[in-house]
Amino acid sequence: MHEKDRDKKSQDVVAFTNTFYGIWTLCSSLFLIYRHRNQENHREVPIELHFLPPRKDKKSSTVQSPIRQLIRYFHKEPIPVAWKKPRIGWTKLNFDGSCKCLSGKASIGGVVRNHNAEFLLGYAESIGQANSTIAELTALRKGLELVLENGWNDIWLEGDAKTLVEIIVKRRKVRCTEVQRHINHINTILPEFNNFFVSHIYREGNRAADKFAQMGHHLDQPRIWRHPPDELLAQLLEDAQGKTVLRRKG
Repeated sequence: MHEKDRDKKSQDVVAFTNTFYGIWTLCSSLFLIYRHRNQENHREVPIELHFLPPRKDKKSSTVQSPIRQLIRYFHKEPIPVAWKKPRIGWTKLNFDGSCKCLSGKASIGGVVRNHNAEFLLGYAESIGQANSTIAELTALRKGLELVLENGWNDIWLEGDAKTLVEIIVKRRKVRCTEVQRHINHINTILPEFNNFFVSHIYREGNRAADKFAQMGHHLDQPRIWRHPPDELLAQLLEDAQGKTVLRRKG
């Protein structure tokens, strides 16, 4: 047999093996989804399955099986997430920043509500080129300034950027000069309030602020709403009703 014929035959075998493994993985994954759904809905007795062993990456001894990852994902307990009203007499500010990966353009947004979940104020703005951290900090700073201007002195601040929230709460120092400048500005505003509280929430509970931040990408100049825009009515109602959204641990 010629050398070229042997190479072609070897390539055909490899191609067939890869195709077969891909099809088997897909079918197995679909069956796992189906079985998981039935177990949740009908409490079926589990069925023992045996799958093809995962292939090892030649460059790494670590085995990453897509089937194992899928099983691990579907067996994680979902986290219930819901927006919470502030205590009586308090005001709550939810803020968010948005950054477009391809263009690098960023925008900010936020919403202020009272203890009855009534809309007090919303804001959005395009801030040009910025990373996500700067966008989040700018959203918080802008929200604080608006809250202070309106005389709301007991404020609950909530955002979905966990690291940023921890920096504010623990008053940590950061290496980036621009980031630290924003933090310093925020730290000079906070003592102006009678009481303030800062917390982190998953994005699923911060959807109203996220919506305002997304709207900011389309604005030519900063905008403030004294009445809720139509695009936010449904989301604000769900928040006021305490609707829970399930978040899978990831």
